[in-house]
Amino acid sequence: MPLRELPQPTGPLAERTTEDGRRRLKLNSDEREDLRESLMIDRLVHMILTLDEDSMTYAEMAEELDITVAQLKNLTRTEEFQERYNQHFLQLGQDPRVEVTQSKIVELLPMVFLQMQEGLENPNVPWTAKWNIMEKVLELAGIDKPEMAQNERKEIEEFLLNKSESEDSIQIIIPGKYMETMEKYNQGQTIDNAVGDDFIEGEFNEEDVNPTSD
Repeated sequence: MPLRELPQPTGPLAERTTEDGRRRLKLNSDEREDLRESLMIDRLVHMILTLDEDSMTYAEMAEELDITVAQLKNLTRTEEFQERYNQHFLQLGQDPRVEVTQSKIVELLPMVFLQMQEGLENPNVPWTAKWNIMEKVLELAGIDKPEMAQNERKEIEEFLLNKSESEDSIQIIIPGKYMETMEKYNQGQTIDNAVGDDFIEGEFNEEDVNPTSD
């Protein structure tokens, strides 16, 4: 039976591949020693950070690990011990069921984002609900939340006033229905689409506008 072609090595196996393509699968003596020490440090950290009232003495820990007390104390002086100790200490008091629940929440994220996308694309969803979705999306993306205009009518009036003070200005009258609709929009109220027909009141007369007049 012919041998299969080797896949491209990745991860730790890539570092254990020689220049001629051969893979060193077995551990050498130094690696075995390092792994033994790593496992021993894990066991030692769990012995020290125990919630049991009857904690073990250093002599009992050393006997359990089949090393001397001096070797045990040297283990506690390594950087690896400090890293494992700090990591395990942060996990103390945490209910493992919480971690399981958090992992389940992560699995729901794709469904949540699909629902948010559907809410933005559905024309029947109220504008206020869409605005809340957009705020949440921007927040999750790390983008500052945009602020809605607090007094858009005042801003429009100031703009028109400034334009009317200029020499070549055109007077524009904003219909009352439009301003009422803008106020409802700023307050988050639902806007009836039919009200758009009432935005412009009155009839247009060409004689009222003379584009050549000064």
